[in-house]
Amino acid sequence: MFYKLLLFLTLISLASCNDRHSNKRKPVVKVSSALKTIPNLKIFIEDGGSMKGFFFDPNFSFSSDISKLFSNLNANSKQLNLISNNDIKKLKCENDLEFSSYISNLNKLGRFAGESSFEKMLPIVIDKCNSKTVSVFVSDYIQSSADLTNNIAGDYIANVISKKTLKNKSFSIGILKMHSRFKGEFYFVSEERKDQSPNPDTIDSEKPYYIWFFGDKDFIETLNLNFTNLTGFDDFSVYNQTNYDDLENEVNWSILQHTNSKGIFKPSRDFKNEITDAEPDRISNEFQTCIAIDLSNIPISEALKIDANNYFLHSKGFKIQAISKLNDFDYNYLGEEMKIDDKDKQTIAHINATHLIFLNSNQNVIDNIEISLKRGVSPNLINSNSSDENKLGDSQTFGFKNFTDAISTCFEKYDNSFYFTKKIIVKNSSKGLNGMKFIFVLFIIIGGILIFIKIKKR
Repeated sequence: MFYKLLLFLTLISLASCNDRHSNKRKPVVKVSSALKTIPNLKIFIEDGGSMKGFFFDPNFSFSSDISKLFSNLNANSKQLNLISNNDIKKLKCENDLEFSSYISNLNKLGRFAGESSFEKMLPIVIDKCNSKTVSVFVSDYIQSSADLTNNIAGDYIANVISKKTLKNKSFSIGILKMHSRFKGEFYFVSEERKDQSPNPDTIDSEKPYYIWFFGDKDFIETLNLNFTNLTGFDDFSVYNQTNYDDLENEVNWSILQHTNSKGIFKPSRDFKNEITDAEPDRISNEFQTCIAIDLSNIPISEALKIDANNYFLHSKGFKIQAISKLNDFDYNYLGEEMKIDDKDKQTIAHINATHLIFLNSNQNVIDNIEISLKRGVSPNLINSNSSDENKLGDSQTFGFKNFTDAISTCFEKYDNSFYFTKKIIVKNSSKGLNGMKFIFVLFIIIGGILIFIKIKKR
């Protein structure tokens, strides 16, 4: 009788464990197999007005940075042009070496005279992008049309962009913010500024400029933009009409159990978004876990990826303790250089992780975690705007809000949306029974039955 009872209880325990696992479905990961076409590249460098000071010396970072950037882009062909208002001067470059030489010696190539207008050049440059071509525009942007007020200029730019977005749902805009030394004449627009001093003025200081990429979303990605070796790099973002709901499955990530963790937990074997047996550290009452994630395909600058303000965290008690960029198996945690735990290195390598996100809680009850990376116009670009034309030699540009407002208007999906959302289910050790505890309790029950049987036989 006893052996039958023991067999019966064992079968129940196995069936219970089996039921718990059979209801779980492993997440499906979408893999894109589409082959991307390498685009042609048409580059337009504004040559007039307020841009002239960047060309003063080929040793300025302006010349070297755009030479490095464009020479290394993955394009089928590259065409370099100088543009000023409606005038375009095509420069013949047969290869990257000649291309680099042209950019470094623009002052010797014959220049356009007079002032140029961003508003006049923008529709011309955008019109050059098509099903095979990415159009690039290098300009300091300055709101250069004196007859356009801020509001009218913003509406005008939005109208130019919206015409393209309506025709092409894959149309994207990449904006690269740069800075370089500038020496020479600076042309002011407003009558108020002209009255204060002779126009143009001569200045010698750092000044921002921008590189716009206009074209198909996949084309811009195919260019393989790399900013690590650019001296004057400040920020980069891509804006498009893409719905990023599916990107959830394209961002590889994993929970690390050993690297800089606090408290106790176990990653689930069946679900990568679940941890079990979570307990805070008994001394500090802290709990900390780390997400390893691959952010290489997120089209924003490194500064934005590691800024906790660009993330939305929905969880009771948790906070983002740190976001660190990985350098092989090394990372910086709150100013201290640290290494990935040896037990986590295989996981890091498997998912090609680029960053670590440390989530910390000092609450007794550890809640589920939901973390998202916000979309929207880059805060760095928003802060680039100046409504005061007198501000020179800093990171701001007169009237730049016209362009960032146009981005928000034409790419509405960026409002209140995210590049990805990651959810972690946290099961506290005090909640329910895991498999081992269930077996432990089962043996206690069996032991109790044995004792009961022995006592009854007496």
